[in-house]
Amino acid sequence: LTAVDIELFVKGLVDSRLEPDKQLAAEVTRNWSAISNGRFQYDRLQAEVAALLAITKEDIVGYWDQLYVKERRMLISEIVPRTGPTSKEPALGSGYSGGKPTTVLGIEDIDQLRANGEASRLNMLS
Repeated sequence: LTAVDIELFVKGLVDSRLEPDKQLAAEVTRNWSAISNGRFQYDRLQAEVAALLAITKEDIVGYWDQLYVKERRMLISEIVPRTGPTSKEPALGSGYSGGKPTTVLGIEDIDQLRANGEASRLNMLS
């Protein structure tokens, strides 16, 4: 990863963050979210862009070293469909090598997760 690669990546992120909203609802939702959180930070996009422009390769390498080398953190992500069957198999990248896993990661009851998600979404709308 070179400094030029990082600059290109940052430029892409800046361009995507500064892209005008395609629908008025996106801007309204962002502003009402700031109001409901009590942060009142309406210039958040500009602040994010300023932070992006200040990032250097050393920042990224330092963050990586802190998170994954010194603290030995693991990032696991799982996509759960809203409808249809779900997989009960553990993710291959989780260090699972066969047999019964010693550590169970993730959600056990997908139907309950979906019900909770729908309930919280309905509560936000009311």
